[in-house]
Amino acid sequence: MWTFFGVLLVVFGAGFPAFLPTGLRPIFDPRIVGGKQINITEVPYMVAVVYYGAQYCGGSIISDVVVMTAAHCTPGITERRTKIRVGTSYRSGGGELLPIKKILPHENYEHYLEGNDIALIWMESPLVFTDTVQPVNLPALDFSLDAGVVARVTGWGYLTTNGPSSEQLMAVDVPIVDRDVCYEAFRAWVNMDMICAGFTAGGKDACQMDSGGPLVVNDTVMGIVSWGNGCATPNYYGVYTNVAHFRDWIEDKLENSTWIIHN
Repeated sequence: MWTFFGVLLVVFGAGFPAFLPTGLRPIFDPRIVGGKQINITEVPYMVAVVYYGAQYCGGSIISDVVVMTAAHCTPGITERRTKIRVGTSYRSGGGELLPIKKILPHENYEHYLEGNDIALIWMESPLVFTDTVQPVNLPALDFSLDAGVVARVTGWGYLTTNGPSSEQLMAVDVPIVDRDVCYEAFRAWVNMDMICAGFTAGGKDACQMDSGGPLVVNDTVMGIVSWGNGCATPNYYGVYTNVAHFRDWIEDKLENSTWIIHN
């Protein structure tokens, strides 16, 4: 059964609040698996997407007013109840918790297995850049990575498939996997919207609550944590939104920000 990486929201103990939207009530628990603790100064573009006071997805800063995340993190949530936590290594504290103005999932997004799993979030006010708050670079349109190139994924998600989420920001380095190899592993679904990363032997991967977080190579965000078969499962890989494939879409939305946030 396929898992989207990031919607397990653990608040008030082990339960889910009644107000959590249906789209955010997960079946699985994913997190960074097989990784290490990391300081926000190493990845100052990393943010937590917070709903009703609890982190449930990750994201990355791409400008002083826009954060990028996964579209599957957005169904059922509202701008009024959503905030972005920036500038901290900790899931539930530190840094700044800031209001947002607009959430914009890709207009063709329907299901993470079908692609278009990308969304932009406009901040209420411009971010102030510091050593813990910085934008990440975007790749050129349709730029592709060779198989074997090592990428880094970060997040506060689960440390094991059924384990607890991490309070400390975690990172794991995983190699890019050839798209044809990934397609064969899943026997379907993997298309040009997506890139894959991980080890055939498993053991290192993103997991639930890591959804929307960045997959980065040389300070350039190449992927957005999207879905997989469990977490760090042997013979399967993590699947990420292919950011380079959406570069024109991102630029179009950034250029039309004024119209978007008022409609």
